Amino acid sequence: MFINQFGIWASQVADATGETYNLTQEGSDLILLEGNSDELLTEAYPDIYRVLQEGAFPIFQEDGSRLLQEDYVPPPLLLDTYSTDVYAAYSVRELNRSYSGDCLRIREDGGDTEIDIGFSDGWIDTAAIASHCGANNGYVTTWYDQSGNEKNITQSTAANQPLIFNGSAVSTDDNGNVQLEFDGANDSLLYQEPNAGANYTSEFWVGEIATNNRGDYCWGGGDFGGGQGYAVFLNNNGVDRIVLTYNLSTGNKPEVDTIGSNITNNDPFLIVVRRNYSGRTANLKLNNDDELYSAVSSTGTTIHEGLVLMGKFNSGREYMEGKVSEFIRFNEEISDATATSIANDINEEYTLYV
Repeated sequence: MFINQFGIWASQVADATGETYNLTQEGSDLILLEGNSDELLTEAYPDIYRVLQEGAFPIFQEDGSRLLQEDYVPPPLLLDTYSTDVYAAYSVRELNRSYSGDCLRIREDGGDTEIDIGFSDGWIDTAAIASHCGANNGYVTTWYDQSGNEKNITQSTAANQPLIFNGSAVSTDDNGNVQLEFDGANDSLLYQEPNAGANYTSEFWVGEIATNNRGDYCWGGGDFGGGQGYAVFLNNNGVDRIVLTYNLSTGNKPEVDTIGSNITNNDPFLIVVRRNYSGRTANLKLNNDDELYSAVSSTGTTIHEGLVLMGKFNSGREYMEGKVSEFIRFNEEISDATATSIANDINEEYTLYV
């Protein structure tokens, strides 16, 4: 497969008769190889109509115009494939081709003007962020929900908004993926919906933490103080671990954790959490490690998870000092196979583990 500034080139195509041809790249030209002769694709075979490898990607002429545009079918995105029971989806990349909205709303702190930022080439438009902020810092006021359910997470208090632009550059990880920075003091984003309970949930979180010896709460849901909630936090009491904890009015406060999970500071990773409230079970996974299963000893059924809280514990303490690129929640306990497939898709985009 070849890639240039205009898009993706495949290494093999077929004409209308089904005969296949190999392609190669020379400079800015895509060359069709037939026998011992090399000819420009656009001159020799204008009837080539589909790509056999890598799906139905377009073929480009050397001037950048696309051939056979009417036959072009873009590849599916994550939520095009896994669309059942999606509760909310936040990401710095496009997740759903049917979603036509923006990615983030950003405030620059020079004049406190705000603007919605969309996508460019499948990822948040970083040029638009830099243009809007200039030499000022840029902060996130809204992270838009790409599920179509309009469960946007927001922060109206300027001092509590996560950073995305530091006056000269967009916040990114070592692989160049954009991240929202939470300062560990007061930053958070919130969506609240009363009485939105679910018997089953599955969540995928992509981010990193900055320091050890903290109880960094990555996200949570429900009414924790009222005995119907949960939270996921990292490096509790300086131990290298991820912990999923519950506060249930009908029982104790069980936990599922990954002690010795080899979390590296300032290195992005994936957390996968799946819960079955009716069966009182939960499982937790870090990157591609084996899942850790735990039977939750409390009784009861539904957690009232109308609260989606990013970056802190909902009592207003234990803020997260770290960064986040993606969070997706399904209101179902998805299967092992589906969880692995979604994790693989995420890893392919973010390069989190081998």
